[in-house]
Amino acid sequence: MEAFLPWLYARYIYPYQEERVLGSGYELDLSLMDSNLTPEERVNFNKSREFFSLQAFVLGLRTGIGLSESFQPRRAE
Repeated sequence: MEAFLPWLYARYIYPYQEERVLGSGYELDLSLMDSNLTPEERVNFNKSREFFSLQAFVLGLRTGIGLSESFQPRRAE
C-alpha cells in the first residue's frame, strides 16, 4: 500500500484538490501563502500536504469500514 498511496495522491487527490480550490473560500489565503513561500518551504509544504491528505483518505477508509461493520447484524453466540 506504500506505493499505492503516493500514486493515488498524484493521480486523483492532488488534481481534485486543485480543481476544488476555486469557490472554496480559501483562495485568498492560499494565494497569500503560496506567494510568500521560499522554494525550500514550498517543498516542505507540498510533502506535508501529501502526508495529511493521505492520512485523511486512510482515516475515511477505516471509518467507512467500521461503519459498515456496525450496521451488520450480529450473530448469536
